[in-house]
Amino acid sequence: MSNLAVDLSSHTPPSNHPRYADRYKPSAALTFFTKFVVWSLLALIFIGSLVTSHGAGLSVPDWPTTYGQNMFLYPIKNWVGGILYEHGHRLFASGVGTLILIQALWLSLKEKRRWVRNLGLLALGAVILQGVLGGMTVLYRLPDWISMSHALLAQSILALCVVIAYAESREFFARKHGEGVKGHPTAFKWCLFGAGLIFVQLFLGAWMRHAEAGLAVPGFPDLAGSYSLNFDQPRIEAINAFRRSIALSPVDSNQILIHLSHRFFALFVAAYLLLLGLRISTTFPVRSALRNTGLALGVLVAIQFLLGAWTIWSLRAPYIASLHVATGAALLALCTLAALRSFTLKESD
Repeated sequence: MSNLAVDLSSHTPPSNHPRYADRYKPSAALTFFTKFVVWSLLALIFIGSLVTSHGAGLSVPDWPTTYGQNMFLYPIKNWVGGILYEHGHRLFASGVGTLILIQALWLSLKEKRRWVRNLGLLALGAVILQGVLGGMTVLYRLPDWISMSHALLAQSILALCVVIAYAESREFFARKHGEGVKGHPTAFKWCLFGAGLIFVQLFLGAWMRHAEAGLAVPGFPDLAGSYSLNFDQPRIEAINAFRRSIALSPVDSNQILIHLSHRFFALFVAAYLLLLGLRISTTFPVRSALRNTGLALGVLVAIQFLLGAWTIWSLRAPYIASLHVATGAALLALCTLAALRSFTLKESD
């Protein structure tokens, strides 16, 4: 990361200059809409994680109907207990899917760049697959691999829609025509690597949640009252005695290993992202959007670390655990944005 260097471009005439008048026209409405889709996806990830956090995945045991009725006509008076979370998740997901459909149609009709149109169609295909996977999790009674695929595809769609939103932003058009700061290949590689690390951590987190290993090792920063990594049978029995006292099922050594993988890899990812955020925020100009992204990355990593600890301290309180999941998604989105802001653009893009 030591060869991360600033390469300032020459500043060019403003966007209303005749030279750029015919090409400098991002649609304000489409720009807003694509950003709205990104925020809606973040909200959906939070709402979806509430389903798992409350153990409500099978509170509505059929699909695509809700207790044999049309999903959209199911009486509000019956939205109680786990049904509220699962049924609410389905309705909100349908709304977000509709937004992505509108986005794809809008891009197909108005966007001149083929690659952006194709990204819109890819996002639409992915969200359709996501809906099918969501239904399969119910029909097949929450198998781990389907549930994990459902969770990770949601994160992938979010990152994809961040790319679409950036491609429709005024910043993209400004940078494409030479305004502001040029791309930085080294920074781009480090940001892309950071996004990859976050995705791996999201995979480990999804595995841990769906393997019911979220409290397989209670205690933080200690490991179930000790700092030893030797989880022999007496220690596992002590953990399970504690879990039974709070109405949780016992865990085995495999679940403990899954939990520790998520916890220790988190330390590596957090250290890397903090270093990346610090490097970006101290290297690039004060008014640079990339510098601001680096600052935000550092702050969000600190919040995420605290939420991870709080999840354990609160004995996996549903809303805290779900905020932890959503913040992980936000980190992926932010690191993707950092990669986009450091990517070298051409006028043909």
